[in-house]
Amino acid sequence: MSFDPAEPFKVVVQFSRSGGEPVSWVLSRELLASGLVRPAGEADVFIWPPCLRHSGVHLHLMLIGPDHAARLDADFRAVKAWLDQTYIIVSASEEWSKIDWDSTVRHIQSE
Repeated sequence: MSFDPAEPFKVVVQFSRSGGEPVSWVLSRELLASGLVRPAGEADVFIWPPCLRHSGVHLHLMLIGPDHAARLDADFRAVKAWLDQTYIIVSASEEWSKIDWDSTVRHIQSE
């Protein structure tokens, strides 16, 4: 996983594929945080926490692409620890101040 403080709303998760190039998915940092405590997501990304009643230890991700879907498990504690560090680097209340609004407007106008 990677996090760029200049783009604090997103995290990039890279998955290895046997016999192929790695696949990267861009996720909302808020969606990932929500998925740690309750089922979250819509459209092509769903995240839900482990079932503590059954001693679960994995965070679950369902990624749906145009041709394939994948259900993946990640170590819940490791993801939570990593995500907590991103919020130490850029708190949720600081996210909006990190946006380069001039660049964002130019990008939107060029589309």
